[in-house]
Amino acid sequence: MGAGTTQTGTRQPRNPPHTLTEGQLQEILRLAARLGVGQEQLEQRLGKSLESLLRPEAREWIKRLRDMAEELAPGPRIKFGHWPQSQEDQEAAYLNQQKEAGALFTFRLFNGEQYDGVITDFTPYTITIKPPDAREELVLRKLAIAYYRRLPTRSES
Repeated sequence: MGAGTTQTGTRQPRNPPHTLTEGQLQEILRLAARLGVGQEQLEQRLGKSLESLLRPEAREWIKRLRDMAEELAPGPRIKFGHWPQSQEDQEAAYLNQQKEAGALFTFRLFNGEQYDGVITDFTPYTITIKPPDAREELVLRKLAIAYYRRLPTRSES
């Protein structure tokens, strides 16, 4: 007999699907509450108890419930570069201002390394600088930066 074959000769699936995860259950219940549907009503619609759902079924129901919830009451979309209540991302605004001004900065990394340069670009995760007298730009990961500070110009000294 081969693997997955019973004594009667019938084949059984090697890896039967598992029941839904706790995270899937919580998401289904959260979405149902958002739709104003109780667990009992939801189980009637499913034709079985939530705990008996298999993972692929749960994934499909989560997708359906999300679509239904979005159709009934679209949630607000927060775009990158804005804080809640539509306030501008203050760091992005500051970095853009300093980039436009061509200001010289010093960057101190958590490992103790220090780099000076003019900001040429930035993303939510990086700051690109052009060090003085360097041919190439340098990309610094924001998570590696302990702090950065604008260096005073000669007129400010």
